[in-house]
Amino acid sequence: MDDLFDIFNVKAIEVEEEVSQPKKKQKIVDKNKLIKTAKRILNNEYRQNYSLTVLQDHKDIEKMYDSCLKLSYEPYSYQKISGVVIDSLFGLNKIDVSNILVSSPTGSGKTFLIKHAAVRASQTQQKLIIGVPLVALAEQTYFELKKLLKEFDKNDPEFSPVGIRTGPSEMFPDANVLVCTYEIISIELALSMDFLNNVPTVILDEIHFMTDRDRGARVEYIASSLPDSTGLIGLSGTIP
Repeated sequence: MDDLFDIFNVKAIEVEEEVSQPKKKQKIVDKNKLIKTAKRILNNEYRQNYSLTVLQDHKDIEKMYDSCLKLSYEPYSYQKISGVVIDSLFGLNKIDVSNILVSSPTGSGKTFLIKHAAVRASQTQQKLIIGVPLVALAEQTYFELKKLLKEFDKNDPEFSPVGIRTGPSEMFPDANVLVCTYEIISIELALSMDFLNNVPTVILDEIHFMTDRDRGARVEYIASSLPDSTGLIGLSGTIP
């Protein structure tokens, strides 16, 4: 996987062709073999067979949901399922650990996952890294989480349950919950994987930026560099 996404180590391959050599005969495609191969691909016989536990047993998983947020509404089904999976990432239940991708329209509650994970990180004294594309969004997320995690504040001017690193601004970089721009995370990962010590999961907000012509490589690098011990939560209001 690392080799697949290693955009910084592209090897150039030179191919020499001798004009004097006769052209090779065109290979005849065995249509029957091609159809069989296509069927094997569609039946997941050629690729990794990914677990669909969350989809198959979602009703049972919803029953395991343990709220840690004060909400004015009954959480949606996808929020409850995500909450249970987040709890598994922080070692709070025994369901299989998995990554999460949530794609839903703006205003439909995707930030629920960020808040739920932030509270769990604070409760368990583990770390959470949140990656966002814009400095303004990082600052907005930082101040919202400061308010949410007020109960974990120690009234110490040198301590905060949440920190921020964007380049232009940096406050409480050693906090358990850290909001960063994509660039900060990718630089830190390139310098040392110690950046992910005691980090059960990384949240990438607006993960569809992976397809952005200018900045997509950074998001792709982060997603493909995470070790097995760190899960990935992707949020998007754009992915269909």
